[in-house]
Amino acid sequence: MSMTMDAALVWAYRDELMKAAVEPRNLAAAFGGPGRMRGGHEAADAAASLWARPDNEFGVVPVDCGDEPHRDALAIHAAVLALDAIEPVLPDDWCGWGDVDLGPCAAAVAHDVRARLLDAGGRRLRNPLSVIIRRVALLGLPDAGLDEPELLVECGANGKPRWFRRVEVLDAFGKPLVVEVDGYDRANRRPFPDAYARQYLDPSPVEALVARLELEAWRAALDVLVEDLAGVLDEVVLLPSTLPERPWEVAVSRVLPDLTACPRPVFALRPKKSA
Repeated sequence: MSMTMDAALVWAYRDELMKAAVEPRNLAAAFGGPGRMRGGHEAADAAASLWARPDNEFGVVPVDCGDEPHRDALAIHAAVLALDAIEPVLPDDWCGWGDVDLGPCAAAVAHDVRARLLDAGGRRLRNPLSVIIRRVALLGLPDAGLDEPELLVECGANGKPRWFRRVEVLDAFGKPLVVEVDGYDRANRRPFPDAYARQYLDPSPVEALVARLELEAWRAALDVLVEDLAGVLDEVVLLPSTLPERPWEVAVSRVLPDLTACPRPVFALRPKKSA
């Protein structure tokens, strides 16, 4: 049977891997064994975990059907797990996409997106590729559309703008350090000449941009999987995905005007094999 890589992932995680049962749990061990009886909240938590239906080893809720997962689905899952060892590459000049104007907040938004997307070392996804792939296979493409945010000024409780300024101070070791302090001159009842107001975007585009970058990584992973699984599967014939490099474009319900001239970033996973 032939199917695109994204369709094969849906088949594997929705139709096949859910056939794998969960290892039975030991009731006595859950409550501490005969030598120890739990009480109160501890006992309630243990009982709840026994009644809950946990995911199986493939991360999906099992269904009792008396059958085993297809061997090709097992091979696909193994290839998906191997993707977690790949280090994604996010272009240094990334600053968003053309359907939202980040304006003067572009640098701050890009910083926040990187912090949410990548780990502390900046080399791994906080959500591993295997988790993203399984989530999309089970739930479908998320809506990564962006409502054009409004540029606002941070205000205080009185509704007036808050003012800040940067000054240089000495730390405990005598080294110069630039810190942000109150920028309002209360004696003259006006901001200092070098004061500035903080600006922010509402609604914040960070969540949607993180979702988009994860989807770019997911889309790039589809091509890697087609290469890795070539000649491995017995019955399934994999075809390249027909989705665009920006897969959310097929999920959004509107098209906003191009407001920025940012470079087109594509989340690279590793160089493609030469023909």
